[in-house]
Amino acid sequence: MKQLFGTATLTALIIQLSSMAGHAMADVSSSASVVTHPLTIPTASITSSHASPSPSNSCMAYPSTGICSSYVNYSVYMNNVTIKITEVMLEELVYLKNNLSSVNPQCVDNMFRFQCSQMYAKCDTGPSGLSETLPACLSTCNQVLQTCTQTLSSLGYSGSLPNCSTPSFISHLAPASDSSCNNLTSQVNAITANTSAISFPAGYILPVCPAPFLKDPLAQAGTNNSVSPDTCSNGCCVPCPVQEYLYPEGWIVKGFLATNIIRTISTICTFFLVVSYATLPDKRTHPSLLIFEFLIALFLYSGSVLFSLGDPKRIQCSTDIVNSTQDNNLLCAAQGAIVIYGTLSMALWVSAVIVNLHLHTVWNSKFLVNKYIILNIICWGGPLIVTAITLAYHQVKFEFANLCLVSADWIHPLFFDPLAAIVIPSCVLHLATFFHIARISMKESSEFEMSSTKNSVTNSHLSRPAISHRRHVVTAVKIQWRALLLAVSALIAFLFYWIFYLIQFPKLADLQNNKTVLAEWVTCMMTKQDQNYCANVISSKLPPFALMILAETWISLIGIVVFVIFGKRSLWREWNDWIYEMRMRFKNKKRQYPKHEDQFFAL
Repeated sequence: MKQLFGTATLTALIIQLSSMAGHAMADVSSSASVVTHPLTIPTASITSSHASPSPSNSCMAYPSTGICSSYVNYSVYMNNVTIKITEVMLEELVYLKNNLSSVNPQCVDNMFRFQCSQMYAKCDTGPSGLSETLPACLSTCNQVLQTCTQTLSSLGYSGSLPNCSTPSFISHLAPASDSSCNNLTSQVNAITANTSAISFPAGYILPVCPAPFLKDPLAQAGTNNSVSPDTCSNGCCVPCPVQEYLYPEGWIVKGFLATNIIRTISTICTFFLVVSYATLPDKRTHPSLLIFEFLIALFLYSGSVLFSLGDPKRIQCSTDIVNSTQDNNLLCAAQGAIVIYGTLSMALWVSAVIVNLHLHTVWNSKFLVNKYIILNIICWGGPLIVTAITLAYHQVKFEFANLCLVSADWIHPLFFDPLAAIVIPSCVLHLATFFHIARISMKESSEFEMSSTKNSVTNSHLSRPAISHRRHVVTAVKIQWRALLLAVSALIAFLFYWIFYLIQFPKLADLQNNKTVLAEWVTCMMTKQDQNYCANVISSKLPPFALMILAETWISLIGIVVFVIFGKRSLWREWNDWIYEMRMRFKNKKRQYPKHEDQFFAL
């Protein structure tokens, strides 16, 4: 995911705060107790030598030049504590504003609203006409915790966060509910806050990366160095593969484990059929030879799962952070090349089956019987050229799902466009064959009704040519219905996966450019650290999980479907006959051996 952290709020929350550590509190009056932690806003009690307040000096006007002047426009309750002392204790708010207001204004705003209302309780007149003091709002304190916890915690300053149950040492009042508190007006609107939250300083490195994020080993302050610019920023990286963290916890792992198991079963089934067609003598003649060639391509495609079986990450990732490419992971290069080559070869051999069915059924032609040299050059050579070009341009890499494939930038011209050029004409030709079969069947039904009502020699004579062609079509369908079904199954699988990829995969590119959503997701992951909860933030921008797994399952089932279609009873009988024949040959050789031995000694 390109610049995933480039839109996160975490780094923005830390900008230049380290400079605060050097500021001393030298101007603090000796009568005030000030905590020297650079981010701690003091709430310690004033020494007991202060006298009790009197009505004449408890409430006073707040100066227009004060730290809280943007928020406090009322008479404040001071209880004999001078505003000058309180202002010194609030100087940390100035540092907070200077360093965070451009990148996380909501945190700064909430902190000002709470601390100013906590230190400067409002002198007000109640409904009964009596004077009263309004404390800070509990809801404002909770907003501080919500917007600032990750900021201060990541710096190791979590102790600076307010305790929402602690009374003010001036008014001795704890934060109260909104109905009876001093709710200061926010100076930051939501639009400004959201916009600023995705503006980060370049070259700042986070001191700590919260789980599940990992430390970028190449990140250096003041530079753009990164081990993976696509998934890292400001010293923290999303672990590889990123997709495991975008969906609810465990969904991706379990979903692709299921599809890998299905594809493994398909591989075993396909391997048995390949061995059968290679061993049994009747399977190496036309048109079974077309099926044999298709099965080899299918085995290459399905067998690619063996690279990732048991440990998909060895294909997906070259390190804990970096995605695999053909340059940093040879297994990824090999698997990607086999998937590309096997898929295109499989599509071409299915097309050859479809062309043969059309020629034989519609035109009663055996054109392809003696064309296997040309077929092998086209069906094996063409995919080899495409695969070589892909490898030459270094475009095999892992980006999504569970296999290495062509990169998203090149997958259409190098993979899906050639696949479409094969599959779409094959679909049209296959539909033409179906329509021809349907037309002949309807004509047969019509002529049968006519021959039943009109028992005449003329009508019978006129119907013979059609019946002859009809019988040819029916016979062809009966003989080659398995090849017909194979073509339909393969075409549906190709089209379904292609359409899924065409419609759903662009969502990932859109997500890479959607900085607001990514910022929200990263912030959620770092603050709540609840993957299941945070998945809801980004779910509408991702391919639906169920549809993605369905697409992977569909193409993984091809080997099993083909096995069901061609694993007919006659195949097992042929194996039985072949085994019996091998046994007889072996027995005959054993019988002849002693005879030659006797003749040898007799000589």
